[in-house]
Amino acid sequence: MLSSRHGSKQRKTENEMINLNSAMVTTIQFFDCSHDVQIGEDEVETLREYSANIVIDESLVIQLSGNQHAAHRASVPSSVECYYDNATMQDWAQQNLDLDDVQKFLDSQEIENNFNYLYQHASDKF
Repeated sequence: MLSSRHGSKQRKTENEMINLNSAMVTTIQFFDCSHDVQIGEDEVETLREYSANIVIDESLVIQLSGNQHAAHRASVPSSVECYYDNATMQDWAQQNLDLDDVQKFLDSQEIENNFNYLYQHASDKF
């Protein structure tokens, strides 16, 4: 579970849930999951893997992930997996947001799903 650095806020009702047309990215949390992979008897290669939480309006998490070879499709986790400041909104979004609309939102915000971009633009790195 993630927590907000900005104190408590009023919870939104279901009628006020996230609108991607007016939303903004407020935080990027980057997780470097790189690890060594055996490629030969005496050879090891570092596989650059990552995941990132893209926080929208300080209340909703969209997750991105991938590695040096491919980016995975954006996902909206349930609050059991991850949430920022509002479990109810996270669950609503997970059940109601279309992933094509989520990707269009990320594109409109110029968010790139790749290691270098997310690392450079992250406000938090783990």
